[in-house]
Amino acid sequence: MKTLVRYITKKRDGAISSRDERVDSETLSFGRGASNNVVLQSIGVLLKEGSIHYRNEKLFFELDGVGGNILIDGSPKRSGILDIGSLVSIGPYDIKIQESSSDFDLTISVQLVREVASSLDHLQKNSKTRIDQVMIGKRTYAWLFSLVIFTLFLLWPIADRYYLSNNSSDEIVTNVSDKNISWPMSGDIAWSTGEISGSHKFIGQKCNVCHEKPFEQVKNDVCGSCHTEVGQHVNSDDSLNLNHITEASCQSCHKEHQGNQSIARSDQAFCSDCHVNIEKISLESGLKSASDFGKHHPQFSPTIVTNASEGILERVSLDSPELLKENSNLHFPHEKHLRTSGVFNASSGKTETLNCANCHTQVGENFLPIRMDKHCSDCHLLNFDSDQPERLLPHANFKTVKLALREFYSDVALRGFQKENKVKESIQRRRPGNEGKVTEKQKYKAVEWA
Repeated sequence: MKTLVRYITKKRDGAISSRDERVDSETLSFGRGASNNVVLQSIGVLLKEGSIHYRNEKLFFELDGVGGNILIDGSPKRSGILDIGSLVSIGPYDIKIQESSSDFDLTISVQLVREVASSLDHLQKNSKTRIDQVMIGKRTYAWLFSLVIFTLFLLWPIADRYYLSNNSSDEIVTNVSDKNISWPMSGDIAWSTGEISGSHKFIGQKCNVCHEKPFEQVKNDVCGSCHTEVGQHVNSDDSLNLNHITEASCQSCHKEHQGNQSIARSDQAFCSDCHVNIEKISLESGLKSASDFGKHHPQFSPTIVTNASEGILERVSLDSPELLKENSNLHFPHEKHLRTSGVFNASSGKTETLNCANCHTQVGENFLPIRMDKHCSDCHLLNFDSDQPERLLPHANFKTVKLALREFYSDVALRGFQKENKVKESIQRRRPGNEGKVTEKQKYKAVEWA
C-alpha cells in the first residue's frame, strides 16, 4: 500500500506549513514508538496505538492492544471503517483521510491540534498551596493584618508620644508607670518622611511650626513667614504666562526631609522642564533653550569687567576668545602665589606654601567670593604709617584712598601727633598756657606739610 502522509503545522502567526512523506507498507501503524510508520511525538500518545489497513476492499482502523485515547469520527471505538473525510483522533493529534491521486493508494493528514496536560503540569498545579486550603481563610488574614497595621502605625505612635516616652520636649500628660521606658526606636518613625535638612535643624521636633494641620501640605505663607526676603525665580510679566512658576508651591522646588543636604532641587529634569522651550516662553529674556546640561546647552557667557573705573560689566560668550579680556586693573599671577618655595606672610613673619583651598572655598556646587580682608590681607598689609602701624587704608578705589590719606595726615599735622624731632617748630604741638592759639599761617603750613 502506497501512502502519502502529510504533516501539517500551524505557526504562531497563523500561517500553515506542510511536509509530505511517502510510506510503502501493507499496514500504516501509529504511535509514539520509533518503529511506527507515523510517529506521534507526544507524551499523551502510547508507544503503539493502532494501524490502518485494507480488508475486503475497505479501509479499517483498528486498535493495537489496550489502545489509548482514540476517537473515530468523534466516537470512542476499537475499530471502524474509514472513508474520505473520516477523522481519527489519537491524543492531541487529528488524522484525516484525504482524497488520493492516482500515484497513491491512501492519503492522510496529521496535525497537532490539542494540548495535552502532562504529569509535570499536574504535579506543578497541585504542589501550590492556596490560602483557602489552610485552616485560616482570607477574611481572617485581612482582619489580622488590618489590626497589625492599625496598632503599629496609629496606636503605637500615639502611645509613644503621649504616654510612654519621656524624651519629648513637651510635658507628658500621663505616665502609665514611674519607670523610664526605653524603646529601640521612636513610635513616630512610620510617620516621618525622612531626616530634616541642616538649615531647619533648629526647629527640632516641633513639626507644627511648618505643618499647621495634620495631613495637609505645608502652605506658602508658612515658608514666607521666615523667608521674607526670598524672591521668585523669575518676575511675573503681564505679557508672559508664568503663573505656573510665580504661583507654584514652595515644595515644588524645595524638597524637605531628604536628609542633611540642600533642599533646593538641582536635578537636570527640574531645569529642563522650562528651559527646553525657554525661547518660546520668554523670548525677551534673551536666554537660549537647553534640554541637557552636557549635550544640549548654549555656550556660557561669563560676566567680566570691561571698564573698572566706570564699573561697566558685560557678558561675553566663551566662543569669542578675543573678547574674553577682563579690565579690572587687578593683576593676579597664580604662578607666584602657588610656587613651591612659598610666599612670605607679613602678619606672621613666616613663609607659607599656599594651595587652591587657601583662597577658593567651595560651598555646594559654587565658590564663595574672594575677599581682601579674609584672603589677602595677611600678606598684603594695608598699613602705611610706621608711627601708627594699626591704622589701615581702605580697600577701595583711588579717590577714596587718596581722601583717606589726606584726612589722616591733615589730622596728624593739626593735632601734632608726630614725633617732636620730626616736626618743625611752627607745627609742633602747643602746650596749654605756653602760647596762644594756632595762627592761620601755622594752619596753612600744617596742611602744606601733610
